[in-house]
Amino acid sequence: MPKAESPDSKTITTSFRIKSDLLKKLQQEADEKELNLTSLANQIFAGHVKWGSMATKAGFMPVSKELMRLLLSRLDRDEVVQVAKELRDNIKSAHILMHGRYTVETFLDTLGTLSKESDFAFMNQAMAGRRQVAIQHSLGHNFSVLVAEICAQALSELGRKGIEREVTDSMMLVAFDDF
Repeated sequence: MPKAESPDSKTITTSFRIKSDLLKKLQQEADEKELNLTSLANQIFAGHVKWGSMATKAGFMPVSKELMRLLLSRLDRDEVVQVAKELRDNIKSAHILMHGRYTVETFLDTLGTLSKESDFAFMNQAMAGRRQVAIQHSLGHNFSVLVAEICAQALSELGRKGIEREVTDSMMLVAFDDF
């Protein structure tokens, strides 16, 4: 049976005036990603609506990956865990500002969006009553520790049990009971 289309997923036709040099660059990007221009435009608009329009209001700012890696590499594990604890209220406030509520779903959605915007591989998978969330990155062990701790704290605060963390230099995985 075909999937019913929700009213929000219906497409419409519209037009924009756009500078020719900008259009040329967008077309090149679409070609590199093997997308048509409409698909790329939808990705750009979705990224703006989900992230770009609210991220700075929620306290996020663009930082180079190398700066993040260098700063975190100067801390020991206990200091990284302490940073995660100190960010707890800020993260909760940011989620409420961006989503109007703070739930497991909004937390994981934001984590996925942030991963995508940072060009990190992101996995969110449910199986056998458990959920696994993983991020693959190039920012070092302490970044894995930081994100895993932020996730564990948020999930615990949101009532999830059985939280387990696994970290490497290029990946963090958090598993928890999914009910």
